[in-house]
Amino acid sequence: MFLHDCSHFDTYSIFFSHLKTKLADVDTSELVIGSDQEGSLVKAIVKSFPEATHVLCTRHLKLNLSEKMKNGVGMHRKDRLDIEQRIFGRNGISNADDSAVFEEKCEEVEEFCKEKFPSLKGYFSTVLKPVLKGKIYEPQNAGRIEREWTNNNSESYNHVLKIAVDWKPQSLVDFVIKMTDMVEANYKDLRRAVIGRGPYTLASTHEHFKIDRHVWANKTLMERYKYFARFRRYRMKTKLVKSTDGRRVVNEARSKGKKKGQRKRKLADRTTTIKRQRVQ
Repeated sequence: MFLHDCSHFDTYSIFFSHLKTKLADVDTSELVIGSDQEGSLVKAIVKSFPEATHVLCTRHLKLNLSEKMKNGVGMHRKDRLDIEQRIFGRNGISNADDSAVFEEKCEEVEEFCKEKFPSLKGYFSTVLKPVLKGKIYEPQNAGRIEREWTNNNSESYNHVLKIAVDWKPQSLVDFVIKMTDMVEANYKDLRRAVIGRGPYTLASTHEHFKIDRHVWANKTLMERYKYFARFRRYRMKTKLVKSTDGRRVVNEARSKGKKKGQRKRKLADRTTTIKRQRVQ
């Protein structure tokens, strides 16, 4: 978490430069970094991690488009909803599954805007279309992100944090104390999830950590600490395979190319030929 009192490029650059040094031994070309459309934030990310995949939140893109149509162009609600559906709907541009569909749907929107809203056409062609292609369509179809990705998790916690401080400025000490209380409360909810209580439930990948509350209560303090530590450290052992062109990533097949019924290793084994005796 990065706490800052301004949203300047220099401020964000300090944070991402720090991350860059901490990830010195990591292949950062495999990183996927998501954000909203804030200019200084996006610039700092791209400058610090040019080799990483940067994606944008579809919810923020939709809100920015809605603001542009409502206050910048002055469109009626019906027309705004029509455009939003063409771009972000289930069969819209943001969900195109190949380049031909993407370009076709973009042309449809441009023609629609050209006839009724010329000023919006310029915004779509020069601003929104390149973003949709580079930050949404290409990462989605390369398997880097799920469709209609949003940064709702961080936005949600940001809202909870603002409620905790009653939307008022806090001294650094008071703010740290409130954050500590929030984190401790979150850990308590996670422990309750392990015994099947509280607002959270374990994901299918972590269900094997679920334990009866009576068994949990009879463990010693150190046993509970170690058990919860294993739960937090657990990582799925799913291996990924990238296509040769780097555009798609899928889970590695368990067989790793092994044919059904094959018992020998994949590479050709040395074979022995039984020599038949000649009949005299």
